[in-house]
Amino acid sequence: MFCGKCGNKQKQDTDFCVSCGEPVMKDNNITTNIPSVSYSSSDKKKMSLSIDTIRKYAVIAGVVIIVIIIAVIAIRINDFLSFESPIEDNTVMNFLILEEQVTSIGEIATLRFFYTDIFSREDSKRFFDLFDIPFTQRKINVKLDGTIKIGIDTADASLNVSESNKTVTMMLPKAKILSHEIHMEGAEVLDNSTGLFASFNLEDWFELEVEGRELMEARVFERKLFEDAENEAIRMMRVFIESLVPDDYTVRVNIKS
Repeated sequence: MFCGKCGNKQKQDTDFCVSCGEPVMKDNNITTNIPSVSYSSSDKKKMSLSIDTIRKYAVIAGVVIIVIIIAVIAIRINDFLSFESPIEDNTVMNFLILEEQVTSIGEIATLRFFYTDIFSREDSKRFFDLFDIPFTQRKINVKLDGTIKIGIDTADASLNVSESNKTVTMMLPKAKILSHEIHMEGAEVLDNSTGLFASFNLEDWFELEVEGRELMEARVFERKLFEDAENEAIRMMRVFIESLVPDDYTVRVNIKS
């Protein structure tokens, strides 16, 4: 066995190191030397100060972490409370969404003009534009039914929102003819007289239909139906936008010049 302090080899039956005099402990033929540890009052004071310092810094660190967490939460709450949407009601609505909804509507037929009219055609073949050739006269009277749809296309509309004045201004394009349909299944020939060397063919029917379209569309202009269609479009779009914006916003809808 060996001394635990100086490391010199010892006899089996010895109780003290022959070199340094340190007590030798024996346990199951294994001898170890456990030095006694003693602390002075100054060492104990230093250890106590070190523990107090650690506790002090731990408390300070904990307080700092709590302050940081509270500050982050306060910033988040402030950002949430201070958020203002340009246009909001029960559902969040902003200018871009509103404009997208309006322009995506597309064509709106605000006025339908139904008509039933008689269209006539009378002609004859000419000889070098000098006189009518005998037996080539043609005359036909046809009753036609049709529907003309007049309205606007919101894809050409523009929208402006003023948060300071709390106004939403929409500018609509001028009304136009969206469609014109002649119901050929209801066409009725009222009079058809032709000469011996004359007749009506499919091309004549097509030309008669084109003439009827042009005549009825001209009547739409004469009756100022476009103005009526624009007024109805203004009313419809105002009601639509007012349903999407807060009550304290003023909605203005006009026609582009």
